[in-house]
Amino acid sequence: MKKLIYISLIFVISNAFAQPAATVLFAKQKVISLREGKEYSLSRGSQLEPGDTVVTGAGALINIKYKNGTLVNIGENSRYKILAFSPNPSDVQIKAELSQGKIKFKTTGKSNESLKTPVIAMAITGTSAEIFVKSDKQTYLNLLEGNINNYTPGSYIATPQGVVAGAFPAEGQVNTPAGTDGSISDAETTETISSESADATDTADATDVADATDTADSAQEASDLVGFIESAQVVDQATTDSLEEEIASEIAEISLECISVI
Repeated sequence: MKKLIYISLIFVISNAFAQPAATVLFAKQKVISLREGKEYSLSRGSQLEPGDTVVTGAGALINIKYKNGTLVNIGENSRYKILAFSPNPSDVQIKAELSQGKIKFKTTGKSNESLKTPVIAMAITGTSAEIFVKSDKQTYLNLLEGNINNYTPGSYIATPQGVVAGAFPAEGQVNTPAGTDGSISDAETTETISSESADATDTADATDVADATDTADSAQEASDLVGFIESAQVVDQATTDSLEEEIASEIAEISLECISVI
């Protein structure tokens, strides 16, 4: 009896200290979580813990955000399980499994993560990618940026025989509605626009600086030219006055000499 009580207490304490690993930002149609044999309906604000399995039905979609900032968009007819989560950046922070269906994810670029599928286990570092488990013997990978198992960006097909380059099928894409919270497409678009705006601002600033510099140079040149002209006029006027004085002096001397002779 005592052993049963102890086991019950341990179970209660472990549940009490279970920490959420991710939060639901958006859910469309039927999306559930399987936890310890029970089924829970998921909606915006729902918390997900290690051990939870997210299951989506036909036409369903869910966007989740992990505590470390990683975004995951899970498409219809998918089964995604959170195996483990660590808040420590030096650990493999997220360990997950996609046994069927499709996801699109984007990490913060600072975390190490892993994803299991029926035919390939992926080591993820600073990555944005799409994964589509078409069957137990075929997984598609569309690596958009970053590194997975040392593969460079591109599309691949993983089978029990190995990994080869191959086109990523349209049916494997996760299409999130525009403007939904946690949409990776929106996040990427925002980053691109921000980058382009920054570039445009930098270009405009550089142009303004160049124009201002040119204007300043022109103004300085004009000022120097005006100063030169004014100086030249002063010198010329001084020279003229001096010459007139010399001529007047010589005329006066000649007049005196003429008077003396007379």
